[in-house]
Amino acid sequence: MKALIHLGQLRPDDVTVELYMGRLDAGADFADATGMPMQAVESLEDGRHLFEASGITCCDSGQHGYTVRVVPCYPGMVTPYLPGLITWAESAGA
Repeated sequence: MKALIHLGQLRPDDVTVELYMGRLDAGADFADATGMPMQAVESLEDGRHLFEASGITCCDSGQHGYTVRVVPCYPGMVTPYLPGLITWAESAGA
């Protein structure tokens, strides 16, 4: 799985990019999901960076979904999962 992330002036080390995936409930919302870190594999022009996750397996039956989220990453931070600091992937049609 690959994701093209526009970080602007930030560097890949300033953030954690995660493949967020898991089972979906009847309303197509995540019922049980986890974040898998993605690795920066290529820096492109204009502050864009390519991230990749590999070794993805699915062992459960049922409907599953995935998206990408970007959270800050720096020493001393209590938690990166604060409202306003998490950026989620836009849909392909957006």
